[in-house]
Amino acid sequence: MIATLRMSIVVLAVLALAGPAAWAACSSCGKDACAQCGSGGCGSCGEDIMDRHGCEYAPTEFASPDSVAWNQRRVSFGNYLKFAKAEIPEPVMRIAPEFEPIYFDLDKAVLKPEGLATARKVAAYMKDHPQDKVRIEGNCCDLASNEYNQKLGLRRAEAVKSFLVSEGIDASRITTTSKGESEAVHSPQHRPMDRRADVIVWFLDAAN
Repeated sequence: MIATLRMSIVVLAVLALAGPAAWAACSSCGKDACAQCGSGGCGSCGEDIMDRHGCEYAPTEFASPDSVAWNQRRVSFGNYLKFAKAEIPEPVMRIAPEFEPIYFDLDKAVLKPEGLATARKVAAYMKDHPQDKVRIEGNCCDLASNEYNQKLGLRRAEAVKSFLVSEGIDASRITTTSKGESEAVHSPQHRPMDRRADVIVWFLDAAN
């Protein structure tokens, strides 16, 4: 009696260790059991990958967790599926263009030919980037009074703005200001470079 009881315990322990796979059909080929189950081999399963109960089988890709054999759910579901690698677009970083200064003659606010060429480049850019705006800063040399140069700088900025508007650019996208002689170098050799208008681009929408 005791010997029979011990034998039963041993059999139950073996079945518990073997798990459900010991009497389940081969999950890869579908054949009944495996050689260790006493019902024929599963050698046709393919790769030399051993199941828990010793049956050779090839990994199977399943469409959903429900289609995974219950005796294989001990393996994470992700091992059976192929997932496409996520493609995350690289952020586009824009750099504001730098335009050449638009130079003016002494005590003038009229665009010269080279200044007109630069202003046309600005207009073309603004047409290609309708969300961008520009700020035009008028500058002067240190001749004349500060008050006069402040007004002259604004006239120069407004002259550039008027040209851009004549090219079809919305006036609301253009801001003008005068720096007068505040940025003048105060040297006779540099005075022609102080008589200018600077065009500065700033982005309204960084995605454009």
